[in-house]
Order: sequence, then C-alpha cells, then structure tokens
Amino acid sequence: MGFHRSANLNTELGFVIESKGMAHAMSETFDHKIPYRAYRLKLDGHGNIVWLEQRAGGVKTLTSEPSTSFWKYLYVGFLSWLPIEPLL
Repeated sequence: MGFHRSANLNTELGFVIESKGMAHAMSETFDHKIPYRAYRLKLDGHGNIVWLEQRAGGVKTLTSEPSTSFWKYLYVGFLSWLPIEPLL
C-alpha cells in the first residue's frame, strides 16, 4: 500500500532494433512525426502545467489540457474524492 502507480505498473517502453532500415525509419518517425501528434509538458513561471503543441509555424503554448471537455474535468474531479489511489 502507498506505492505509486509507476512502482507497480511501468508503462515505459524500450526498443532493440537490429535492422538498420527499420531503426532509421523509427528514428525518423520519432524525430519528425511524433512531435506533431503529442504534447510536451513543462511548468510555467507560476508552477502551472502548460502543454506545448508543435505546429508547422512553431510551438503553441496551451494553458489547459487539450481535448478535455467540461464533463471530463467534472468526472476527474469526482474521482479525486474517492480513495482509489492504491488502485491506480
């Protein structure tokens, strides 16, 4: 009890690719495509999370979680009241 999720369930992945062609293709994908399909997180000057979205014209900074509706925020707020952290 009291363990954080990452201590019980590590969802990080690593690859060992022996094919030079496949390794190059994967490297190119992660370097040139993933940044346009994922967000980078950082803290602003006040310690708040901001989401950085890579776009063709540069980087856009978002101050609220992308693709999250009011109802999702309400649901997550409700779940935060429940004593379920050991299950996460």
